[in-house]
Amino acid sequence: MTDQHDPTHHDPTQHDPAGHEPEQPLLADPAPDRRAPGVPDAESVRAIEAIVLVAVEPVPAELLAQLLELPVHTVEHLCAELAASYVEA
Repeated sequence: MTDQHDPTHHDPTQHDPAGHEPEQPLLADPAPDRRAPGVPDAESVRAIEAIVLVAVEPVPAELLAQLLELPVHTVEHLCAELAASYVEA
């Protein structure tokens, strides 16, 4: 075990007195999926938007719901909100 007061011990989470920011790992552990099943999040909205924008034909809400593992009524609501946001823009 390394003594944290040991001058040879370097803790990258500690602020450097010279004004440098602490070192950050190159690859952080991915955050666990915090979305409960069937509950939309920002990633779901972005996914719907991406699918709809690249689709050649209209994508049924049922298919989007199946792909995103969300209820159909939730997908329909999110699509309506996306459409409204485009009208406002």
